[in-house]
Amino acid sequence: MKPESEVINRKIKVYSRNQSFVDFLAFLFFSIGVAIIATAIALFLLKSPAYALLGILPLLFYRPKTFSERAKELDYKIQANGELVSSIQIARIPEDNREGYSKELISAFLKSTEEKFRNIDPAKFVSKEHLKHSASFLIVALLISLLFPAFFPGRFWFALHRDIGYIVKPESGRFNRGERIDIGIELFGPYIPGNVKLVYDTENNTKTAMLSVMNGYATKNLELRQSMNFYFEFCNIRTKTYRITIIEPVFIEELFFTLHYPGYLHLNSETKTERQLIVPAGTEVEVQGSASQILKEAFLVFNDTAYFDCDNKRFSGRFRINASGIAYLYVSGESSHKEPITIYAVPDLAPLVEIFYPGYNVNLPPDMKMTLGIKCSDDYALSKLELKYEFQKTGSFTLNLKKGSAEDTVFYEWNLNNLRILPGDRITYYAEVQDNAGQKSRSKTYYIIFPTMEQIYEEVAGKESMVQSDLKELEKIHEQGMNEISRIEEKLKRERQLSWLDSEKLKEAISKE
Repeated sequence: MKPESEVINRKIKVYSRNQSFVDFLAFLFFSIGVAIIATAIALFLLKSPAYALLGILPLLFYRPKTFSERAKELDYKIQANGELVSSIQIARIPEDNREGYSKELISAFLKSTEEKFRNIDPAKFVSKEHLKHSASFLIVALLISLLFPAFFPGRFWFALHRDIGYIVKPESGRFNRGERIDIGIELFGPYIPGNVKLVYDTENNTKTAMLSVMNGYATKNLELRQSMNFYFEFCNIRTKTYRITIIEPVFIEELFFTLHYPGYLHLNSETKTERQLIVPAGTEVEVQGSASQILKEAFLVFNDTAYFDCDNKRFSGRFRINASGIAYLYVSGESSHKEPITIYAVPDLAPLVEIFYPGYNVNLPPDMKMTLGIKCSDDYALSKLELKYEFQKTGSFTLNLKKGSAEDTVFYEWNLNNLRILPGDRITYYAEVQDNAGQKSRSKTYYIIFPTMEQIYEEVAGKESMVQSDLKELEKIHEQGMNEISRIEEKLKRERQLSWLDSEKLKEAISKE
């Protein structure tokens, strides 16, 4: 290298070093931006973050420019028209060159070029345009990558941790052939996928089903015909494989209900086989039956749980009915069975009683005797009927009743002479009936009144006033009728015939008479 070209050579080196550094930074920023976008996309698609390695691919194609290429760049930027490149090339020509260039000519050209470009600062011509574009690309990549955790934080959390909790129901177990069950999975965690895939295989084939996740739970209802294995897949996660084994269902072959009614009803026990029991409340039920398999346990759930005795395939036990509802009989052998039993507990209602005669308050009869008509009934059986009264003191006496009957009508002549009742006194009375369960009911209360002379006079005067009023009304009607007959008679004398309307009025007047 000729001494005359040292200045030019140094300027080109400064430019080449600065421009190469700026270009490398631009390439590095671009590669980082590509890696960030690749990572964000991989995480959003729930793929491995290793996809970020795609960002280093541009670095594999990075090739620094040579000194000559940098010299051509600087020559173009300072508009040297090739003088910089020529000076570098000429400076490398040996003294004994074939072309016969003299040393003085070469030296003169190099000095001329050096003087021409001595005051040029090569750092001013370093281009940063690529660096700006790469930096902008890097900022955009960072902003794009931040959208993922901002709008999908749960999915972003899962993409980083790859952890979703789940519970599969049912797990491996034994189920009856033909039984319908819900095979489901419950997911929990910051991120819940929208769908899961159920894979289940039987002895014949393998099936898949895409299930929507609602409120963290996905399920599919299946009718079990064959044993099968199943598992779930979601977000590149696969659960363990569960096994459902099909067994033959147990069923009830015989079932008898012996009904022991409450003692006060005096009803004989009876046996029924229907799954619907309509019985009085308080009935004790004796259950006996047999199943298709050897039993491990049998019990009935109704209000309380009644456990039954098991002997091979047979079972027996007792329970009491106090309310209506659905009872469930459970039997368990190799499999389990639930038998519903509808129960109606008929309550023992209180009896009814009514004094239908006279059925209202009356004055004391002249003979001091009062005939009463009493009707009573019960849903099961009557046991006692009493007439209770109050006059100076409380009293009662029992009336004859058909005990054990559901209804009866009693007539009783009540002799009031022994009560020594005086004018102005009043007797209060009612009937009370009792059924076999001890429940009582009473009738409406009535009064027997012994009126005073003043009350009798007022009553007679009132009746006479009513009679006088009725007589006046009849006299008025009679007068109107006679007037109408006289009018029609005069008209008949004049016209010798009656119209249809007058004929009807005459008939009406005569009928009123």
